[in-house]
Amino acid sequence: MYVQPADLRLGNARRVLAALQRAWPCTRPELARRTGLSTMTVGKVAEQLLELGLLDEAPGEPVPGLGRPPRQLSPSARLRFVAIELGVHTSTVCRLGLAGEAVPPRRVSIAMPGSAAEFLASVGAARTALGPEPVEAVLISVPGVLDSGGPSIVYSPNLHWSEGSGLLRALGAAFGAPVCAVQEAQALALGHLAAGTAPEHFLMVDFGDGVGSSVVTSGKLLGGPLPLSGEIGHTPVPGNLRRCGCGAIGCIETLAGCAGLLASHREACGRDVTWADLQRSLAGGELPDWLLRTLDALAMVLAGALNLLGLREVVVVGAGAELSPRIVPQLRERLMAHSLLGRFGEIECRLAPARRQLGLLAAAVDRRLLPEPGRVAR
Repeated sequence: MYVQPADLRLGNARRVLAALQRAWPCTRPELARRTGLSTMTVGKVAEQLLELGLLDEAPGEPVPGLGRPPRQLSPSARLRFVAIELGVHTSTVCRLGLAGEAVPPRRVSIAMPGSAAEFLASVGAARTALGPEPVEAVLISVPGVLDSGGPSIVYSPNLHWSEGSGLLRALGAAFGAPVCAVQEAQALALGHLAAGTAPEHFLMVDFGDGVGSSVVTSGKLLGGPLPLSGEIGHTPVPGNLRRCGCGAIGCIETLAGCAGLLASHREACGRDVTWADLQRSLAGGELPDWLLRTLDALAMVLAGALNLLGLREVVVVGAGAELSPRIVPQLRERLMAHSLLGRFGEIECRLAPARRQLGLLAAAVDRRLLPEPGRVAR
């Protein structure tokens, strides 16, 4: 809660900028309606953001009989960031402004190699395609356990060569800019919040390369004293004998992550299959037994989190959840069966777009562009 005047101004500035990032261009009176702030306050905030170079202003369309057309505001079009989304199999590198990706997009996909040196070489080769504009910060979403204060990758079960602070420092040096690193599941939650349609309290579940999660309460990410949080994918489930990249046996992500889903489909078919084959097999009819068992095991793990945290909203993102429109309703049904809330209340479980870039931009605004008083931008 903002209680000091400087904090109040900061909160208003973040609120106005976030509202514009959702939809633009927009006049000051329209922004006042969206944010609930007075037109005078929005006007003052807009002037400050224009001075900081975070907004652009242009005349709107003239309206006959109404005099001078209103000035339209939009997030700055300047491409001030490079965003890197580290993935287990593929990473992407692109140019971002406060309005999102460049138009046309400047984006490079990199097949993940087996060493940091090879990855850095690929990033270096991609720099020309990203354009010459100066970079204010390198925004990086990171799988695994991240100490954002370093920043340092404490532990990465599927990309051990990325561990430590060396890779993040080298990526910053490659673009001559500081690094803003965000754990990938937390970036997804921040993006969902920034989109403006999220509930105040929810469990975000990333059903993608692995299984990750993050917790939002009262509109804020929930964290603890350790950098370790949201690693729900490394919860073992009975009867699962698959070895995980973390070294343990039985982690739920070896069943419910994309690689695990594909492995189960191969076992069921008795032949080599691709992700496209899996998608086609789920295009019609009921979900296969192996997938129902996987969703049941995942629901048991998630129900434990809901029971502990006292949450009723689950937001699911990722390629695994998008395989079939039956997956999320089935997951909700199993959550109702396995959680205490299901005995006397309702659980909401919904599919959402993965807004990782928007989450990275939200983190950049909070940490670098509009940091809290006394906090050094890093």
